[in-house]
Amino acid sequence: MKKFYFVAVILLLFCFQTNSPLASTDDVESLKLNDSYIPKPGIEITEIKEGDQLNLTEETPYKREIVKIQSGRDKVNTEVFYPTAGNNWPIVILLHGSHPKRTDAYYDVMAIDLAMHGYYCIFPHYFERNKKGRGSRSDWMKTIGSAIDFAQNQQNVDRERVAVIGYSLGSFLALGYAPSDKRINCLVAFYGGLSSCYNDIASEHMPPTLLLHGTKDRIVPARRSLEAFKTLRENGKVVSVVIYPDVGHGFTLHKKGEWDDSVSLDSWERTLTFLNYYLRFPAWTPEVVYEKNEVALMDTEKENKNIPLEEKKFETPYLDKVYDCGEKLYIDPDGEEYSKVLKESQPAPRKKYPHKKKR
Repeated sequence: MKKFYFVAVILLLFCFQTNSPLASTDDVESLKLNDSYIPKPGIEITEIKEGDQLNLTEETPYKREIVKIQSGRDKVNTEVFYPTAGNNWPIVILLHGSHPKRTDAYYDVMAIDLAMHGYYCIFPHYFERNKKGRGSRSDWMKTIGSAIDFAQNQQNVDRERVAVIGYSLGSFLALGYAPSDKRINCLVAFYGGLSSCYNDIASEHMPPTLLLHGTKDRIVPARRSLEAFKTLRENGKVVSVVIYPDVGHGFTLHKKGEWDDSVSLDSWERTLTFLNYYLRFPAWTPEVVYEKNEVALMDTEKENKNIPLEEKKFETPYLDKVYDCGEKLYIDPDGEEYSKVLKESQPAPRKKYPHKKKR
């Protein structure tokens, strides 16, 4: 009799666990909330009491895919980030610098943030072309056009709204390529410059441009952005430059201190505002045309001071101070201020080491 009663209890317990909403192939206790439970990123959990079943999903507001895009005879390894909802996403091409492996995580963060803000972001690893290694500068620049071709053939994108963001080497590539591709509506160049061989074509056509740099950059001196600003502005192009004092190269791609963090946030917020301005609200974006050579940035003569550069500016919300960086920023400097920041932006002189005497 006792044996029968024991078997009956076991069967009842089995039936209870089978019908219980908490039963599964995993341990029942693993599905219960406890004090150490931390919700997964991107998942909102509300009104869940202890013992309730957790229906967790892996859904996030963006998606990431790895593809190979055709560029000439090569196929280029490329990451694609895009929202999981909505449509008519503007296209943003993100271009890395000369050492992408060191900073991949930071590029991914920015690509994800672009997707979270409703952009279709393409991040081509333009060094990774088949088995040929890095390729050449012309190959890398062709990749920009190939990335745009690929993006424009995808669903839910806005083919007519395209931007390019370049970092260091990627900035040089973007500034050199953009004048030849009128599909590009605007571009942002971080700590780069315009190579002199592209000055002529850039003087004929260049989309609205935002240049960002630091005065303590010893890899690409900030004068490269200042010179690009001067060349484009004096040829009637819509261009602005923001120079951050006392910050070095790659301020968005590392964490070296409080000041760099502040500058990183400020420059990225300006970038997003710039993209919104030219890609999301093109209907009311004013057309601005400067007459060539009307503004001489280096001229500090009194007669030119009567027509300050400030009057030539148009409404640019991305130039408004976004974060309190704690320092004065140089925004579209002209005259004496241009000369001052140009002097501050010269690379440090190389140290001279005495030659060892031969024994």
